[in-house]
Amino acid sequence: MTLLQPPDLALRWPEHAEDQFAELFAQALRGSKAAVWLQDPQASRGVLKPLGTYGLHGSDLELLESARLDLNEPSLGNRAQQAERIQVMWTRQHSEMGAVEAALMEAYGLDTLFCCALRLPDDTLGLIYAATTASYDPDLGSIIQAAQVAQSLTIGLHRQMLQQQTDQINRRLQQILDRTPDLIVTRTGLVINTVNQACQHLLGYSPEEMIGRPLTDFMHPADRQSSIGMNVKILQGTMVRDYRNRYLHKNGQVVYLSWNTSDEGNGNIISIARDITPQVKQEKLLQETERRFKTVADSAPVLIWMGTANRECQFFNQGWLEFTGRTLQQELGQGWRERVHPEDLEACLETYQVHYGQHNAFELEYRLKRFDGQYRWIVDRGVPRFTEDGMFLGFIGACIDIHDRKLAQGRLEQQEGQLRELMNVQKRFVADAAHELRTPLTAIQGNLDILMRYQNIPEDDQREIIWDVQREATRLGRLVNDMLQLARGDAGIEFQEEEVSLTGVMLEVWREMERLQIGHHLQLHDLEEVQVVGDRDRLKQLLLILLENAFKYTPLGGRVDVSLKKHPTLAELRIADNGVGIAPEDLERVFERFYRADQSRHRGEDPGGTGLGLPIARWIVEGHGGHIWIESELGQGTAVVVQLPLEGGLQV
Repeated sequence: MTLLQPPDLALRWPEHAEDQFAELFAQALRGSKAAVWLQDPQASRGVLKPLGTYGLHGSDLELLESARLDLNEPSLGNRAQQAERIQVMWTRQHSEMGAVEAALMEAYGLDTLFCCALRLPDDTLGLIYAATTASYDPDLGSIIQAAQVAQSLTIGLHRQMLQQQTDQINRRLQQILDRTPDLIVTRTGLVINTVNQACQHLLGYSPEEMIGRPLTDFMHPADRQSSIGMNVKILQGTMVRDYRNRYLHKNGQVVYLSWNTSDEGNGNIISIARDITPQVKQEKLLQETERRFKTVADSAPVLIWMGTANRECQFFNQGWLEFTGRTLQQELGQGWRERVHPEDLEACLETYQVHYGQHNAFELEYRLKRFDGQYRWIVDRGVPRFTEDGMFLGFIGACIDIHDRKLAQGRLEQQEGQLRELMNVQKRFVADAAHELRTPLTAIQGNLDILMRYQNIPEDDQREIIWDVQREATRLGRLVNDMLQLARGDAGIEFQEEEVSLTGVMLEVWREMERLQIGHHLQLHDLEEVQVVGDRDRLKQLLLILLENAFKYTPLGGRVDVSLKKHPTLAELRIADNGVGIAPEDLERVFERFYRADQSRHRGEDPGGTGLGLPIARWIVEGHGGHIWIESELGQGTAVVVQLPLEGGLQV
């Protein structure tokens, strides 16, 4: 090989350069052997291995190649590295050498050791050693020459390394430019200086067809003016990110590009563009789908909402907003909760939480405040949403106003209950009526059978039998008459409506009862003048029923007190006696048809009541818009209280 001198070696880089380093250094210092040591890439920092040699061949190399120098240990190499300038260190004393250095000197039979540090700008550590077999004291010229050799070698090594790195970077950069799908353009203003191969794929033009032409030649005509304006901003120092415009492919198709652009100075611009045509088409398709969904949702006669996977509502249709009277911003997120009835909110949120966790459909009813402040019952049905790969996106739900239906259902259930009760009452009424009718008819039939079967009955016995028949017939007539009245009431018969002096009716009934009821004490208290609107005959019937009951269940010598008071909005009639009273278990049922309390309450003989008097009384009172109730205690007497409205009392 040709041996180069240090200046040439610094500018050129032949093969086996490290060996030439060693040889040149050895010649400068009259050394017989030399080696270049550099950082071992397999070892820690500061551990060097020999890469270039001089004066060593064959088996002599084995020992050197296996050796390693550690610059962290005291040695001649360590001292050379610690020097501020490149200089040659030398010694022939083994005590000044490191262990590896001394071992190599002894193994090769060497006398004097020279060492110079290699200091590369990339921080690579290195040493150049030269050694002589005989004692040698170098003069100043040899030292300077050796130092120059070391400095030139260092420069050459660094330049070669930089060139290698530059070539490698350029090759990698070119590979990236050739392989990237993005369009990379350098330009001055709008005129293209360079463009990578991606232009062929994206726009159908080769780099040669584009270089030297302005970008506007390839733009969609509708985007040229706005793109020129953006270019002015770029030249003013604005860095552009994701600027989108349209270009025309060589075949005429529209291509959407997204640009990242920066000004490099002096009007030079570097731009990188990515083809976003599929993305734009997908976005347009999604926008069109969303517009269609919104149109359908806003046209639907139901309230539609949509929630995300994190339980935030992101959409409400126009029907919902019109129902609540709020804006979309007010309802988004958790704002919709403000319109849910406070009593329903907890159960509503609990249902959402459970089904959001399970990702399954749900249905619930709750009250939602309408724009007019009225809470309306709605039924809310929600179904989960998933992507094609099964990822949970949230829920979409639809709500229907069921308020009127729910109220109607409630009324229907109430009416069904009332109907069932009415049917039960009707059944009891029929059963009781049959029983009540059978009793006098049986008595009449039995007495008549006796008269027909036995012709020689004494006259007194015949008269008693006829008297029993007459009494039972009278009772039967009363019973039928009361039943007819209740039947008319059940049929919704209307009362006469006129101005009635309740006080006058009371006095009239009082006088009639006073003549008939001898043996009782009748007293009037606080009898105020009261005018009501109602049916005079029915009101008189009411008073007769109540007074007859009072006399019926009051022993002879007892007292019956009547009072009539006028209040601001109603008249209150109270009929009280000091009779036997009513047991608590009977008090709850006295207004039932055909119900009569224990016979022990009657004074003497059965007065022949039908068990329909109080039901008729309640029918008359309620028909006049009033209320009736009984206050009683066994052994203390009974008080019947009637309250009638002073105006508008009749109930149709």
